[in-house]
Amino acid sequence: MGKKKRNKMKLANGEWKLAGKTNKHHILAKSRHGTYNPMNIVRWDINVHRAFHWLFSNRTLEEAAEYLRHMNELKLLGIEPDPTWGIQN
Repeated sequence: MGKKKRNKMKLANGEWKLAGKTNKHHILAKSRHGTYNPMNIVRWDINVHRAFHWLFSNRTLEEAAEYLRHMNELKLLGIEPDPTWGIQN
């Protein structure tokens, strides 16, 4: 059997291109005991979904926002942020 072809995000004129297809994103990941309750699911473009997990792993939306706020605060203070801050093993 041939290799499975994966869709990759593409730049179009310097901007990320949306795939035009959506899938379900669990706000609290299934691996962290998230459920299929509609309150725990949002539909995202598949490229946006892929990029979120590439950047933030299995963080929730709130955890990702807190991570970005923390990194920004450190940069504003002239402190080089630790890129592993907040990553749970």
